[in-house]
Amino acid sequence: MNRTSHGRARLARAESTNHRRDARLAPTCIAFIDVPRILREIIDEAFSNQRGVRLVDETNDGNGLVAAVDRSGASFVIVGSESVGPADVCRLLEERPRLKVFAIADGGRDGCLYELRPNLVLVGELSPANLVQTVLRNGEHRTTTGNGR
Repeated sequence: MNRTSHGRARLARAESTNHRRDARLAPTCIAFIDVPRILREIIDEAFSNQRGVRLVDETNDGNGLVAAVDRSGASFVIVGSESVGPADVCRLLEERPRLKVFAIADGGRDGCLYELRPNLVLVGELSPANLVQTVLRNGEHRTTTGNGR
């Protein structure tokens, strides 16, 4: 191994460690998009004692959800589902796949979390029976957006 490649590896490890340290210290930015005022106040109270969280109000002002997220720099978004539907959230996640979106529904009585994440299922030895079992087992966990599809 030459000295240059060893030095690069050490530098990469140091940068990686610094990145992880900075990520721990950086506040989690939560943006509220079209959340009714009373619900915003309840959520503010819930997060009042949480260190490392920054709450930001945003509106879906016609420029779209992506623009609202970009303005706030949020990594987590709480939306009022009366004005933002599942299709809007899906488009947002396509544009910003690392984002997490919590949609508040039914006047604050219900909610759901949307996120895109890789899913790895170890199947083991591949056999026809194992393949069928894996496909059927993973098909059971599908959720719908309320329209039965």
